[in-house]
Amino acid sequence: MKPLKTLLTASCTALLVVSILLLDGCSSTPAPRNWTPYLKPQPGKGLVVFYCPAFSRGQKYYIYANNVLLTSEFHRSSFYTYQADPGPLNVYSKMNAGTSALDLLGQATLGQIHRNAPELNIEPGQTYYLEFGPSFFGPPRFQKLIPKEEGEDKIKTCDWLNP
Repeated sequence: MKPLKTLLTASCTALLVVSILLLDGCSSTPAPRNWTPYLKPQPGKGLVVFYCPAFSRGQKYYIYANNVLLTSEFHRSSFYTYQADPGPLNVYSKMNAGTSALDLLGQATLGQIHRNAPELNIEPGQTYYLEFGPSFFGPPRFQKLIPKEEGEDKIKTCDWLNP
């Protein structure tokens, strides 16, 4: 009887650990992937790759470009691609809040448009990597353009939201 009890205790412990890891969103580290062959600008367009390193705890964000909603599903360890027309591109984000009182308060106070997000000047045939991250004051936002080689490396373990 004792071996059965030990087996049941071990099984319950393992199930609990797996459940916690799945709820936290880090049950395993994704295998690096080479997305580069698939990330090409369409003719006459520039490709913008928005990416979010794993700094946050599961919050989702809206991404806007020139006041048009691109996605409401942007989250940690993900990237989103956008085929942009040439010319100025103003990018900003907002928190994707739920409907609880706390979520609505956060949306009202922290989820406002980030007016200091970088404005890009899109050139046809070019690819731009725009990093999303924490700010010194206020909610996370698009921080900076990074070199193409660095961006290609950083998205290898991210999920592509709109392949």
